[in-house]
Amino acid sequence: MTDPMKPKTYRDIVFPNAAMTRLVDDLVTNRLVFPANGKNGLLIYGPNGTGKSTLAGLLPDAIETTRIGRPAYAPTRHTVTTGNNGPVLIASLARVAGNIALSFGHQFFILDEVDNLGEAAMKSLKSVMEIPMTIFIMTTNNLSAIERGVRSRSHLIDMTVPPATAWLQRCRDALAAHGVQKALSDDILLPLIASCNGDAREIMTEMRKLALALA
Repeated sequence: MTDPMKPKTYRDIVFPNAAMTRLVDDLVTNRLVFPANGKNGLLIYGPNGTGKSTLAGLLPDAIETTRIGRPAYAPTRHTVTTGNNGPVLIASLARVAGNIALSFGHQFFILDEVDNLGEAAMKSLKSVMEIPMTIFIMTTNNLSAIERGVRSRSHLIDMTVPPATAWLQRCRDALAAHGVQKALSDDILLPLIASCNGDAREIMTEMRKLALALA
């Protein structure tokens, strides 16, 4: 069954503050020109469950639609693990990046848990990021583990835990999607949201449980 509350665009993501919402919107819409000034990376950081990987998956189509009027061409996605974190992975990225046809727009690379790259591979990533017409979207729980040159080539997107109040509208939308017609007060929703410590999966689960209790 399709999840009615699964984010469909980056604007469905709950960001930690207005400044970060504005930064992502400016990057996607190209008000803040991107890629530019040696930055072709987006480094999304924060704890588990805050929507980093979901955001990473939504950004290529959003970015490319603004620039060339169509979705991104075949984004490449890798989850970096201890068994897939070295020279072979970097060589694969370089090979794909070197073959991109300009008529396709940018080649997008999504690297989940990029902090798991080995030391040599992390340093080599900087060279791959120099290849024209590439955009790297990376997620990490550990920003301090990311090599300085990779960070310098990236805009940093903070996905730390938002205040519970930032989730109120999203939660009300979820309840409505689950058939709850009654408008519940902040006093009911805020403690439930806060108990989830920013984990979007847990928050949406709590809303589903609440809808079942009210049915």
